[in-house]
Amino acid sequence: MTRENLEKLAANPKAFLRSPAQLEKEIKLREAEIQRYHDLAVSITQTIKPVVTFTGGPSRKIEQCVTEIVSLEEDIAEELSAFYQSVILAKEAIRYISEPGLYNILWARYICQMSWSRVAEALECSDRWVYRQHARALKELKRIAEEKLK
Repeated sequence: MTRENLEKLAANPKAFLRSPAQLEKEIKLREAEIQRYHDLAVSITQTIKPVVTFTGGPSRKIEQCVTEIVSLEEDIAEELSAFYQSVILAKEAIRYISEPGLYNILWARYICQMSWSRVAEALECSDRWVYRQHARALKELKRIAEEKLK
Protein backbone atom coordinates (compact mmCIF):
# COMPACT_ATOMS: atom_id res chain seq x y z
CA MET A 1 0.00 0.00 0.00
CA THR A 2 1.36 3.42 -0.91
CA ARG A 3 2.12 6.09 1.65
CA GLU A 4 -0.75 8.19 0.29
CA ASN A 5 -3.21 5.32 0.82
CA LEU A 6 -1.85 4.65 4.30
CA GLU A 7 -2.39 8.33 5.13
CA LYS A 8 -5.99 8.10 3.92
CA LEU A 9 -6.49 4.93 5.94
CA ALA A 10 -5.00 6.51 9.06
CA ALA A 11 -7.07 9.67 8.64
CA ASN A 12 -10.42 7.92 8.24
CA PRO A 13 -10.48 4.10 8.13
CA LYS A 14 -14.25 3.93 7.69
CA ALA A 15 -14.27 6.25 4.66
CA PHE A 16 -11.33 4.35 3.18
CA LEU A 17 -13.15 1.02 3.50
CA ARG A 18 -16.40 2.49 2.17
CA SER A 19 -14.89 3.75 -1.08
CA PRO A 20 -15.67 0.57 -3.08
CA ALA A 21 -19.35 0.79 -2.09
CA GLN A 22 -19.46 4.49 -3.00
CA LEU A 23 -17.91 3.82 -6.40
CA GLU A 24 -20.31 0.97 -7.01
CA LYS A 25 -23.26 3.30 -6.34
CA GLU A 26 -21.86 5.83 -8.81
CA ILE A 27 -21.49 3.12 -11.44
CA LYS A 28 -25.09 1.99 -10.90
CA LEU A 29 -26.29 5.59 -11.33
CA ARG A 30 -24.40 5.86 -14.62
CA GLU A 31 -25.96 2.58 -15.76
CA ALA A 32 -29.42 3.93 -14.91
CA GLU A 33 -28.64 7.06 -16.91
CA ILE A 34 -27.58 4.91 -19.88
CA GLN A 35 -30.86 3.01 -19.63
CA ARG A 36 -32.77 6.30 -19.61
CA TYR A 37 -31.02 7.46 -22.81
CA HIS A 38 -31.55 4.05 -24.38
CA ASP A 39 -35.26 4.17 -23.59
CA LEU A 40 -35.48 7.69 -24.98
CA ALA A 41 -33.70 6.69 -28.20
CA VAL A 42 -35.98 3.69 -28.68
CA SER A 43 -39.13 5.75 -28.03
CA ILE A 44 -38.29 8.34 -30.71
CA THR A 45 -40.10 7.53 -33.93
CA GLN A 46 -39.95 9.21 -37.27
CA THR A 47 -43.12 10.78 -38.55
CA ILE A 48 -43.81 11.54 -42.19
CA LYS A 49 -44.15 15.26 -42.89
CA PRO A 50 -45.24 16.87 -46.13
CA VAL A 51 -42.18 19.14 -46.19
CA VAL A 52 -38.73 17.93 -45.14
CA THR A 53 -37.06 20.29 -42.71
CA PHE A 54 -33.70 20.04 -41.03
CA THR A 55 -34.54 21.23 -37.56
CA GLY A 56 -33.13 18.50 -35.44
CA GLY A 57 -35.77 15.86 -35.95
CA PRO A 58 -35.81 12.36 -34.53
CA SER A 59 -32.53 11.24 -36.10
CA ARG A 60 -30.73 14.14 -34.40
CA LYS A 61 -32.28 13.20 -31.06
CA ILE A 62 -31.23 9.58 -31.51
CA GLU A 63 -27.71 10.73 -32.38
CA GLN A 64 -27.59 12.82 -29.20
CA CYS A 65 -28.76 9.86 -27.11
CA VAL A 66 -26.16 7.56 -28.65
CA THR A 67 -23.43 10.16 -28.04
CA GLU A 68 -24.46 10.43 -24.38
CA ILE A 69 -24.55 6.65 -24.01
CA VAL A 70 -21.03 6.28 -25.43
CA SER A 71 -19.75 9.03 -23.14
CA LEU A 72 -21.36 7.42 -20.09
CA GLU A 73 -19.96 4.00 -21.02
CA GLU A 74 -16.46 5.52 -21.14
CA ASP A 75 -17.06 7.05 -17.69
CA ILE A 76 -18.19 3.67 -16.37
CA ALA A 77 -15.04 2.00 -17.72
CA GLU A 78 -12.90 4.49 -15.79
CA GLU A 79 -15.03 4.12 -12.65
CA LEU A 80 -14.82 0.33 -12.86
CA SER A 81 -11.05 0.55 -12.91
CA ALA A 82 -11.13 2.80 -9.82
CA PHE A 83 -13.66 0.44 -8.19
CA TYR A 84 -11.48 -2.64 -8.67
CA GLN A 85 -8.46 -0.79 -7.34
CA SER A 86 -10.39 0.40 -4.27
CA VAL A 87 -11.57 -3.16 -3.56
CA ILE A 88 -7.97 -4.38 -3.72
CA LEU A 89 -6.88 -1.62 -1.33
CA ALA A 90 -9.77 -2.28 1.08
CA LYS A 91 -8.92 -6.00 1.16
CA GLU A 92 -5.27 -5.19 1.77
CA ALA A 93 -6.19 -2.86 4.63
CA ILE A 94 -8.50 -5.41 6.25
CA ARG A 95 -5.76 -8.04 6.04
CA TYR A 96 -3.71 -5.90 8.43
CA ILE A 97 -6.14 -6.99 11.18
CA SER A 98 -4.85 -10.16 12.79
CA GLU A 99 -7.73 -10.83 15.20
CA PRO A 100 -10.21 -13.12 13.37
CA GLY A 101 -13.37 -11.64 14.89
CA LEU A 102 -12.45 -8.08 13.91
CA TYR A 103 -11.23 -9.22 10.50
CA ASN A 104 -14.51 -11.05 9.81
CA ILE A 105 -16.62 -8.05 10.78
CA LEU A 106 -14.71 -5.72 8.46
CA TRP A 107 -14.67 -8.26 5.62
CA ALA A 108 -18.40 -8.97 5.89
CA ARG A 109 -19.34 -5.30 6.12
CA TYR A 110 -17.04 -3.72 3.54
CA ILE A 111 -16.11 -6.47 1.08
CA CYS A 112 -19.33 -8.51 1.16
CA GLN A 113 -21.38 -5.33 1.79
CA MET A 114 -23.62 -7.04 4.34
CA SER A 115 -26.04 -5.08 6.49
CA TRP A 116 -25.29 -4.88 10.20
CA SER A 117 -27.98 -7.41 11.02
CA ARG A 118 -26.64 -9.86 8.39
CA VAL A 119 -23.12 -9.48 9.79
CA ALA A 120 -24.43 -10.26 13.28
CA GLU A 121 -26.39 -13.23 11.95
CA ALA A 122 -23.39 -14.59 10.01
CA LEU A 123 -21.15 -14.28 13.07
CA GLU A 124 -23.88 -15.59 15.38
CA CYS A 125 -23.81 -12.64 17.75
CA SER A 126 -25.86 -9.58 18.65
CA ASP A 127 -25.99 -6.39 16.59
CA ARG A 128 -24.70 -4.45 19.57
CA TRP A 129 -21.63 -6.67 19.86
CA VAL A 130 -20.93 -6.19 16.13
CA TYR A 131 -21.14 -2.38 16.52
CA ARG A 132 -18.69 -2.41 19.42
CA GLN A 133 -16.28 -4.76 17.68
CA HIS A 134 -16.53 -2.73 14.48
CA ALA A 135 -15.50 0.43 16.35
CA ARG A 136 -12.65 -1.50 17.89
CA ALA A 137 -11.57 -2.83 14.48
CA LEU A 138 -11.54 0.67 12.99
CA LYS A 139 -9.41 1.95 15.87
CA GLU A 140 -7.03 -0.97 15.38
CA LEU A 141 -6.81 -0.31 11.66
CA LYS A 142 -6.08 3.36 12.31
CA ARG A 143 -3.34 2.41 14.79
CA ILE A 144 -1.76 -0.03 12.36
CA ALA A 145 -1.81 2.50 9.50
CA GLU A 146 -0.24 5.18 11.71
CA GLU A 147 2.42 2.71 12.82
CA LYS A 148 3.24 1.81 9.20
CA LEU A 149 3.62 5.51 8.40
CA LYS A 150 6.43 5.90 10.94
